[in-house]
Amino acid sequence: MEGKRVLRKSRYGRKEKNLVPPTAYDSVLAGVAESPTMQRRGSNQVIINSHGDREGLKLRNNDIEIPALPPITREKNLKKRAELFLTKIGHCCNLFDFHPLAPIKNQVKTAKSKAIKTGSLNDIIRYCNSKDNVLTEEAMSALVNMISVNLFRPMHSQEDPLAAPYDPEEDEPRLEYAWVHVELVYALLIQLMENRNLDANMAANFITEDFVKKLLLLFFSEDPRERDLLKTSVHRIYGRFMGLRAKIRNLIKVMLTRVNYEADIPFYGVAEILEFLGCIINGFTVPLKQEHCDMFLQVFLPLHRCKGMLSYHQQLVFCVNQFLTKGPQLIKPFLVYIFKHWPRTNAQKQVHMLNQVEGVCGIIDDAMLLDVAPVIFKKLGECIESPHFMVSEKALSMWQQEHMLDLIRDDPEELFPLIAESAYRNNKRHWSGVVHDSNDRTLQMLEILDKERFDKYCRDDKELPSALGEQIPALASREDKWKKIEAMAKANAEKLGLELPQPPIPKACPDVYMKGENISPHRQGSNRKHKIKISNPVDIAAAEALENQ
Repeated sequence: MEGKRVLRKSRYGRKEKNLVPPTAYDSVLAGVAESPTMQRRGSNQVIINSHGDREGLKLRNNDIEIPALPPITREKNLKKRAELFLTKIGHCCNLFDFHPLAPIKNQVKTAKSKAIKTGSLNDIIRYCNSKDNVLTEEAMSALVNMISVNLFRPMHSQEDPLAAPYDPEEDEPRLEYAWVHVELVYALLIQLMENRNLDANMAANFITEDFVKKLLLLFFSEDPRERDLLKTSVHRIYGRFMGLRAKIRNLIKVMLTRVNYEADIPFYGVAEILEFLGCIINGFTVPLKQEHCDMFLQVFLPLHRCKGMLSYHQQLVFCVNQFLTKGPQLIKPFLVYIFKHWPRTNAQKQVHMLNQVEGVCGIIDDAMLLDVAPVIFKKLGECIESPHFMVSEKALSMWQQEHMLDLIRDDPEELFPLIAESAYRNNKRHWSGVVHDSNDRTLQMLEILDKERFDKYCRDDKELPSALGEQIPALASREDKWKKIEAMAKANAEKLGLELPQPPIPKACPDVYMKGENISPHRQGSNRKHKIKISNPVDIAAAEALENQ
């Protein structure tokens, strides 16, 4: 269908040629030649059948008036009933403009046809659910065509290319304008997949890999209602067609890989995809196949470092726990990866990751936990000394659990110093009173656990490394580098006969004017006693000179 052109009548009355536009994010999946699309311009719609080889391009005008037809079940003649069924399916292929800014004239003109289409969709759903053998090959072809026409459409982001990208944490989702019809089409698709009278071998000729590719692209819709119904639809297709299962997993793998490594790919459909994958992973056999282990390492682990991780972290944790329960050999690579890519500045992400590590510690056996304990304790020791009170408090609360204390009892030589030294330094330095209370409880438990080692690592006379002292070597090295640069600049200036410019003298900080009660007592006799307060000790002489004027 590539390269076909259609005549399109614009809202201004002139006709022009235009290429069929691509579906939003059509390039996400490899091998998608062309997606079913429609171009919403003015009052006309360009419709492309997803089965382009079977039925050609169809131009549908949304100004057309759909005739009101009787319910399908009222027709007693079976042949006429089948014809009425196909006629209603054809009428439902007409699309209408639900945009709130559409011309009032068009809205009034199409109001009746929109209501008739809604009734036709409900009638089709009821008829497909009847006991009659209505899902013939001809009917299935027409139904899949109608579903493709109504669902495969461009996203909202294509309508305004200059619009800012959607942020699920700050922006309200842009809902589908034609949801009253789209919802019924999804309900019809789900009912078809659940229908016991459907011949799966016959339906496989229409529910193809290409159809599933285009269906998966709709996960990038901003409308959460559509993503929820789409998740159910894909799950039903996955359970009904065995031959499509591996292809669906590979297509989702490609989608999530592009979400991981391409910044322009949206992530607001990832939560629903992971929720669907969680049901699939639950059915994996033990031991895990190499294909499933590779998917965990290549797709699920990189999802922990994406920008939008907080929007799907709950579903990601469920999938990861399923993998680690079925494949204990993945626990160590998982911990090494997330500790390597640990968030540095986002405290909320750190708290979520600590919750995930705590959950992982609860699902693995004691022998495996003791093996990975040094890696966990080292990272949690760093989190205890975090300046953010939420991170520090969460890390301290993890140490107070019984299974953590059992690990320290099993390997005190290696594990006790990691927690004791971090808690002791944190107790001396942290600013939060809440953290100090939790820190005191941790130190009391450690003292009860091993008094001798506690006295060794947590003595009151122990000299703590100063924060400034830790930076002295780096500052000295930096100063040496600047001296070398200045010497090279001076030598080059003398060689070229140039005068080296002098660095500007920094200006003194301006005085800060405060109320009289904030002035020190020795300034009470000054005429400016309720104005001047020295804010920079370096500027004492200038302030005194100003005060003596």
